[in-house]
Amino acid sequence: MKALPTLAKPLIVSFAIIIVLSGLSAFYLNTPSIMLIPILCAFGLYCVFDYELVYYVLIFSLPLSKEFPIIGNSNLSLPAEGLILVLAFIYVISLIFQRNYDLGLLKDPMIIVLLLLYCWAVFEYPFSIEKLRTLKYIIAKTVYYLVFLFLTFSIIRSKNDLQKFIYAYTGGLFVGVIFTVVIHAKDGFSFENINYISSIIFVNHVYYAAVIGIGIPLIWFLLKITLKSSVKRSWYLKFLLILFLFALITSYTRGSWLALIICIIFYKIMNYKK
Repeated sequence: MKALPTLAKPLIVSFAIIIVLSGLSAFYLNTPSIMLIPILCAFGLYCVFDYELVYYVLIFSLPLSKEFPIIGNSNLSLPAEGLILVLAFIYVISLIFQRNYDLGLLKDPMIIVLLLLYCWAVFEYPFSIEKLRTLKYIIAKTVYYLVFLFLTFSIIRSKNDLQKFIYAYTGGLFVGVIFTVVIHAKDGFSFENINYISSIIFVNHVYYAAVIGIGIPLIWFLLKITLKSSVKRSWYLKFLLILFLFALITSYTRGSWLALIICIIFYKIMNYKK
């Protein structure tokens, strides 16, 4: 856990007050469930100062998330987008209290371009015809930039961090794929029912193939950097690679097949130039 800064002391005092008040309320009202309040507050306080666990839970949930209607025509992809909102809030709070600003990311030209596009969207808002839609776009951009740009940059700083990121993503993907493959096997790996079967966990068979297509190069990368002495890890990664390849083939999604072939060709060309 990161060291608590001086400005975090009011949070500790507030937490102690919450515990006392919750205990007194639970005693006088004879309602033990009130003691859940300080437990939730403790978890929230922990996340503010050590949000890596929540971040990796988000990465784990990415391939397993599905859209659910919320208000009007708006949808929310759960649990991923719910965790993104939580992490964006936690990241802002942690910046306020820890004051740990790393501006090295702003030196990258691509990041500058992304931020300029974001600023342009904000500038366009007063002149937009559909202000609600523009506002939703700006809010979505804000939370995604906070989590997948700035927060990710503060967490993924080494090869070891990158490996944890990949293991989190492929771990969630493995859970969904193994379930889908088992159900699909009972159906004889039929082409007709793959969309229905994959939609039990994933959005549809196209999304199912897409997230697998992302996972395969990541597994290949881990295999390339895994030490030969790590026999168990190597066998696990080989099993995942074979499983994902089989799931991709039986997803019957030609676009993903083609994308993987192009990826292999591109990889060969890049290595040939070296």
